[in-house]
Amino acid sequence: MDAGAKLLWARRSGRIRSLMRSFSDRIFWPRVEAREAVKGKLHKFMRELPVEDRFLDPKYQLKLMATHPKISQHGMAAMPNCNFGFMSATGVVVPLNGAVIPAVVGLDIGCGITARKTSLKYSELPESLKDLRLAIQESVPHGHSSLEHLSDDYGSWSSVPDNIQRLYNKHLATHYAWIGKRAPEAIIEHPQQQLGTLGLPDHFVEMSTDELENVWILVHTGSRKPGRKLGEYFTSLARNEMGVNAFSLPNVNLAYIEESSKSFKDYLAAERWANKYAKFNRELIAKNVVNCLREHVPSSFRNFSGQVEVIDCPHNFASKETHMGSEFYVLRRGAISAKLDEVGIVAGTMTDKSYIVKGTGHDKSFESCSSGVGRTRSKSREASYEDFTRALEEADRPLEYRKSSRWMETAPSSYKNVAAVMRAQGKLCDIVHTLTPILNIKGE
Repeated sequence: MDAGAKLLWARRSGRIRSLMRSFSDRIFWPRVEAREAVKGKLHKFMRELPVEDRFLDPKYQLKLMATHPKISQHGMAAMPNCNFGFMSATGVVVPLNGAVIPAVVGLDIGCGITARKTSLKYSELPESLKDLRLAIQESVPHGHSSLEHLSDDYGSWSSVPDNIQRLYNKHLATHYAWIGKRAPEAIIEHPQQQLGTLGLPDHFVEMSTDELENVWILVHTGSRKPGRKLGEYFTSLARNEMGVNAFSLPNVNLAYIEESSKSFKDYLAAERWANKYAKFNRELIAKNVVNCLREHVPSSFRNFSGQVEVIDCPHNFASKETHMGSEFYVLRRGAISAKLDEVGIVAGTMTDKSYIVKGTGHDKSFESCSSGVGRTRSKSREASYEDFTRALEEADRPLEYRKSSRWMETAPSSYKNVAAVMRAQGKLCDIVHTLTPILNIKGE
């Protein structure tokens, strides 16, 4: 395509985008009063954190959510990482009166990060981390090649390890069978095939060092296909149960299930199961990383502790909580609980810092803070190779990472600046540890 054709295409694309925005305004904002209704209902902690891609601007989704009939009298909160998301904005805290909106929690129910502090020091690691990275990639299935048949998926276990099968049978099988009896369409066969597996590029295994040179292990993943299937089922169920009433909502994707409905208890039970699955998933991966680490550090250091400190921090979940004297069902998506002195994790990009934090219990954020940095550029607008290599050059420490066909989707320049995010949520959490990445693995 020559320069003239590119310019013509850009102009046409701009006009199309403008028309789409105008069209969405006419559909969702038929009255001026609707805009006025947002006032006092939306607490933003994202100022001075603009998104580069207009299609990632969350302001329309936030306005629709803030005027939802079930939103609390105290409104909702948008975290510094907030950006446009599938069916609902990401980086939000949504307190509801007597209802849940499955689409807000999303399809990766229970997604979060586990952080393990080890007793190892950076100086005790091998000079090159390449062999360690390859060993972790071998021991932790990641990515996916088939979502239809897990037995054919290289991101799932073709043969489930005995320890994982035992864990599944003991802690997850009975509850999942109960969900299957209540909602057969909501479950998949052999969910244990994805227990202890990573997923796609947004998820990662990382090793980092803190300000005292202690080595940490971070694992970011969720409930994989079992959780996605549950999320899809209950999102669809919410629309079906509301029927034509769903069209009276600011957005039909925000269909809700009322507390008085039988489906309400079913959703909360499924959501709890998915969170439990996701937590075990992260724990199993972290244990695998520790085992690989033992095999690759010098023999004199192999008796290190792999869990001096363990933090598990979900960021897509529902919880019944009391805020400002009222009880709500609080939905967090891309946000973590940050009650006073509660420990959490805020993840940076693969070349930038992450943070172990303590919450301040800020009331206007509903005792929450951002889970990470949030995208500023959509996946369809990949970063350039130059952007990525520049980020590597500017990193504080050499980074051992997997080169993947999809890594440009999650290149550092596609995200907001983590330092700016932490400044924006300075009243929501305090920094306890600053983590610098030294190894990173993403799926493909």
